[in-house]
Amino acid sequence: MSLHRNPLIFGYVISANGSVQPVDWQAVKNKGVDELNGRVWLHLDRLNEEALSWLRNTSKLDDFVVDALTREETRPRAVEHNEGWLINLRGINFNEGAQDNFMIALRTWVTEQVLITTRAMKIRAAEDMSKLYDAGSPPATHGDAVSFLAERLIFRMEPVVLALEDRVDELDEVLANEKPSIRKSELATARRHAIAIRRFMSPQKEALMQLVETEHALFSKLNHKRFRDILNVQQRISEDLESIRDRAQMIQEQIAEIRAEDMNQRLFVLSIVSAVFLPLGFLTGLFGVNVAGMPGTHSPFAFLILCLGLLGLGAGTFWLFRKLGWMG
Repeated sequence: MSLHRNPLIFGYVISANGSVQPVDWQAVKNKGVDELNGRVWLHLDRLNEEALSWLRNTSKLDDFVVDALTREETRPRAVEHNEGWLINLRGINFNEGAQDNFMIALRTWVTEQVLITTRAMKIRAAEDMSKLYDAGSPPATHGDAVSFLAERLIFRMEPVVLALEDRVDELDEVLANEKPSIRKSELATARRHAIAIRRFMSPQKEALMQLVETEHALFSKLNHKRFRDILNVQQRISEDLESIRDRAQMIQEQIAEIRAEDMNQRLFVLSIVSAVFLPLGFLTGLFGVNVAGMPGTHSPFAFLILCLGLLGLGAGTFWLFRKLGWMG
């Protein structure tokens, strides 16, 4: 899997005078994090075997940090550990073919001098920050870098959730038509995406609250303000997802009611038709018995009389049902 994947996606070192220097894998792979002079950001591909080997054997990070950066499944969290923080956040997967994996994780280990992020698939938030480094204007501290990444991850959820909300609005309007036509896949896709995002909202909210409440020297007052703003957006997204879930459930129930009503109407029509033709079928079956003694067997008008009688019986049954109010 890792043959065509680069172990180091982005790498930068900020020297004491503030200059930004990109670094490649050759300059990193044989050094521990304490041997990289300056303030460092390394963005690694956690599916690459070389990157995994460096984290486990060369980086000199402890096992707890390495496990958090490389674990296959993880929930959003923010945990203070020794001199740094382990922060896992989730964002929308904008990569091609993202339908089956709608949310992706950005794993972060941050200290005052070292920022290591790992991912399995391309994350736009990391690309946004790399443009700042390439332009020579990186975040002033790693606390600023963490708040920048969190902001980009969370704020990109808003238009996606709004699009889901608009789609549910459209489905709701379709239901107002006399003959609504909604395919199951349309509603199922909206619900699946809402559930995929909502699954991580509660732990992500807790992680952001940890960052808001911490007094760690790594994060400044400005960082805390940005984390609070991000948390407010997160809360709004959670509320919108709750609304989408409830409205989607309501639409599904309405669709079920409409289909049940249509089915009942069809069954009612079939019942009326059956009731009208039941006596007719009895009489035709009776007169079809091939035994002696049947009336009219020698009369040339017997068949006509029988047909007229059946017609009158059918009309009378129909009139009786109307009179009883069974046919509306």
